[in-house]
Amino acid sequence: MTELLRQAIAQIEKLPPDQQDAIAARFLAELQDEQKWENRFATTTDEQWDQMAAMVRQEIGEGETIPSDQAIAEIRPIASSKQLRPFGLCAGEFTVPNDFDAPLPEDLLSAFEGK
Repeated sequence: MTELLRQAIAQIEKLPPDQQDAIAARFLAELQDEQKWENRFATTTDEQWDQMAAMVRQEIGEGETIPSDQAIAEIRPIASSKQLRPFGLCAGEFTVPNDFDAPLPEDLLSAFEGK
């Protein structure tokens, strides 16, 4: 057993039994899924690999598949304004009515619900 696996198991042992079981179930399912993929790859013939490669080339040629070396999106953080809006910016410009949280009239509620 590797040191990393020992560390992971030591952390898992500190969890309540239901969480330990949930992690163990996911771990076992992952191992089973990995074994299925290994078996599928091991039993794939050269002819099948050639057919799949031909299908991918055709899809790329028809524009249905984009080669993996072409970027299709860029993930980056959204620029945020560091400046906070001042508290009470609209003070005195409006008054919240006493019935602000009262139920909506039935006709208005129906309109919101698309009825």
